[in-house]
Amino acid sequence: MRIGLFSDTYLPHANGVAVCVDTLKKGLENLGHDVYVITCNNNLKLVMEDNVLKLPSFLLKDFYNYSFTGPFHLKAINEIRKLKLDIIHIHTEFGVAILGRIIAKALGIPLVYTYHTMLEDYTHYINFMNIDLLDKPSVKLVEIISKMYCYPSNTVIVPSKKTYDVLMKYSIKNNDVRVLPSGIDLERFNNPNKENIEKLKKEYNLEDKKVMIYLGRVAKEKNIEILLETFKRRKDLILLVVGEGPELKYFKEKYNYENIMFCGKKEYTEVADYYSLADGFISASNSETQGLTFIEAMSTGKVLFCSDRVVLNDLLYENENGYFFDTSDELNDRIDEYYALSKEERLSMSNKSLEVSKRYDLKLFIEKIVEIYTKNLGKVYRVKKVKYTKNDTIKIQIRRRVYRISKELFEELNLKVNDKIDKNVLSTIIENKI
Repeated sequence: MRIGLFSDTYLPHANGVAVCVDTLKKGLENLGHDVYVITCNNNLKLVMEDNVLKLPSFLLKDFYNYSFTGPFHLKAINEIRKLKLDIIHIHTEFGVAILGRIIAKALGIPLVYTYHTMLEDYTHYINFMNIDLLDKPSVKLVEIISKMYCYPSNTVIVPSKKTYDVLMKYSIKNNDVRVLPSGIDLERFNNPNKENIEKLKKEYNLEDKKVMIYLGRVAKEKNIEILLETFKRRKDLILLVVGEGPELKYFKEKYNYENIMFCGKKEYTEVADYYSLADGFISASNSETQGLTFIEAMSTGKVLFCSDRVVLNDLLYENENGYFFDTSDELNDRIDEYYALSKEERLSMSNKSLEVSKRYDLKLFIEKIVEIYTKNLGKVYRVKKVKYTKNDTIKIQIRRRVYRISKELFEELNLKVNDKIDKNVLSTIIENKI
């Protein structure tokens, strides 16, 4: 198959969506598929390298150094047309994703959409002044955006039951909404760089220390202050905060303690080494759709200390490979419980995390993705209406769109109302429409 992955974010950014897209690309390529990523550049040039088409974009330095682009790029559209894609898979909601939708509709290419982000948890970026009257309109806007992306998609993939329930709340009733947690490359995390780990231990002075790690975006929706409040009164423990975000500068100034180390943004290739520095992974976030970082942490044998019981219900087994908490005091107690265990008991919890992480092996995930793509490639379309026009052309309605073609092509295809046609016939109609 020739597959196009459309995402507004991609490597070197180490956020969940960017990592998922890159992991998906490599997994599909290993099976022999031709995979192209369409994403933002960090400048105004259109560039294709290593099957990654980077669109002219504006760099947003004050917003994670992300880039933003609009959906209309005539030159890019021509380049994408040349790729002769069989499937378009969208992973975000902005300019690149809108372009993907436009191309899928124009060329009759099956469209798959992964709803990665729990958008409701980010309405504070819309209602940044915390005006109560704007809360409901902000949530309603998220519902409208979600419907706009889900309805045209042949298949919608959600990473958890939590996300599925939200879409059902929005009354999104696509014929094909699948719960499919993203997979990770377990081998990458099972085999960290031991030499680099030793260097990092010396750099941060972690030898013989009790260490916990938070890895992710340093932002309001992650409830990171609960962690910081806990560790500011625990001089016997070290917290590594790995990542960047809008609250990083504020927290670094407010929580300027020797045992709280803000490590900043790290390349994805370094992430496994940082997990390996700690005994446990801590997060107070309730805004996850799946939480790839939790799975990554478990694949390095980390015990989990988390708050999101809905999403993590299938990952965290209380007292077996981790603990749930709601408040700073509860987190403090859970940490004490963990370190009160014997070395053998802590090792047992670590092994349980490793065992659970195997469910999210990349190979299993890729197999299910290929099944979804294959099903959509075999999708048939029904001819709804046929109308003869005065200028000797034929109007054909397929789904919601009307195409006008020549009488000769119409007769060649031998089409009638209620006929079922496949993607190849639809592509012929689209390519030869008048």
